[in-house]
Amino acid sequence: MQHKHSGRSSSTLRSPSDSAAASTSRSDEGGSSADSADAKKLFALVQPILVYTGLIEQLQQFFKLGNSSSSSSSSSSSTAPGEEAGSSGSGSLERWEVVMKERMVNMKEMVGFSKEMLDWLEDMTTAADLQEAFDVMGVLRDVLSGGFSRCEDFVHEAILAAKS
Repeated sequence: MQHKHSGRSSSTLRSPSDSAAASTSRSDEGGSSADSADAKKLFALVQPILVYTGLIEQLQQFFKLGNSSSSSSSSSSSTAPGEEAGSSGSGSLERWEVVMKERMVNMKEMVGFSKEMLDWLEDMTTAADLQEAFDVMGVLRDVLSGGFSRCEDFVHEAILAAKS
């Protein structure tokens, strides 16, 4: 079955202007279902990458940046523990390291975070297309603000940029 689709790989990597021209000619021929099929194939290829990068972003937001309700209180109180730990030898801990240590021992926060992560992961794995996946990730505005009318065009351009 993979051999059947091997000739189509170049069509999924065309530039946005090429895809716009192709979709215009296809829509005249009633080929919008072909565009839909290409979009579904592209989404199937890109979705695991989006899930992976999204999970990393979620972990970084929780552990490193400290954006939860307790982070405002922990950021003011985190200086002292960081300084104490630093006095034992290798220098003081950075703020994010202190926040991470505090979060790791706070079981209530960890359970809440794991529930949030599972909800986010379910939303990502049940997303129907690139637009919905980018929306779940919170980057849809960024994707569409780059002058692209479709998320598929953004992904094609990103792939081409990575190749050059």
